[in-house]
Amino acid sequence: MLTGFVLPVFSSFVGLEQKELYVLACLPLAFSVYSFTCFGWVSSIRPWMLISIIVANICYGVVSGALIFFHHGITNLGRALFLSEILVVMAVVLLELTVYRKHFAG
Repeated sequence: MLTGFVLPVFSSFVGLEQKELYVLACLPLAFSVYSFTCFGWVSSIRPWMLISIIVANICYGVVSGALIFFHHGITNLGRALFLSEILVVMAVVLLELTVYRKHFAG
């Protein structure tokens, strides 16, 4: 939400163009729609559903990490914001892994 709605207003402080921030916001939006759809409309969650969102979140963390290191225009504030976002996403991944182990692992 922060990436798509708040950061574009302050794009000059972050060091990324508004267009780049909107593109980055599309991925977590798609992930959240998928997660809420699985939670709300699927009667029984299957292992592949949880694994797919875990992998997607890890990939998003890697993409954000690459952005921090390889985008030349990003500011220190932008780096701090994206590092914070990565930490939150990885905390979600740990939670998802805990749920997976509880329900699907031996």
